Amino acid sequence: MLDVPCGTGLLAREFFRRGFQVVALDLDPTVALAAGLDARAADMEVPLPVADATFDLVTCLEGIEHIENQRGLLREVARCLVKGGVLVLSTPNVLGYPSRESLARRGYARFFRPREKGSSTPFEHAHRHPIDVVRLEHLLVEAGFTIEAFDGDAGPTGSASLLRRIRRRLATRSILKHNPRADLLLHPAIFHARILAVRARKT
Repeated sequence: MLDVPCGTGLLAREFFRRGFQVVALDLDPTVALAAGLDARAADMEVPLPVADATFDLVTCLEGIEHIENQRGLLREVARCLVKGGVLVLSTPNVLGYPSRESLARRGYARFFRPREKGSSTPFEHAHRHPIDVVRLEHLLVEAGFTIEAFDGDAGPTGSASLLRRIRRRLATRSILKHNPRADLLLHPAIFHARILAVRARKT
């Protein structure tokens, strides 16, 4: 399993505890190294320092929005995976209802509040480049993946409370009329979620 970016190594440690051979990559692997992981310094903007077809599983949680070269990263992940290997990726869901509501009320998508002029990154949390589900799906397919499932912080069915069902029902006609990718935007796990997750397999 490859975890990139690994951060403090929390996820990688759990997979290691469950018997996986784990490699963890991060701009600063210090904390993960101190936790006893095979952690290496790596920049996701450039080719990853691992061999071709090495991993059965790659996890990239809350990482892709921190870089500009998102297409390159997904191609690198595909290169690192064996045929049939799985990628699990998560990122803020800028086309979900919570983010669109934030945009209407505050002028920015959830988790992408602009920072002051002259800051080192344009958005809060050191985020550089939001990626929406339409572009993410496109780049995954382009890199040689088949998407198997979507999920989010509201669960795969959107944890459909009455209020959430009403919101989705009210939005359905307009989205179907105006957006050729209504299939994605109305997917319950996508429509209701602040955080989007996807599982994709290298084909």
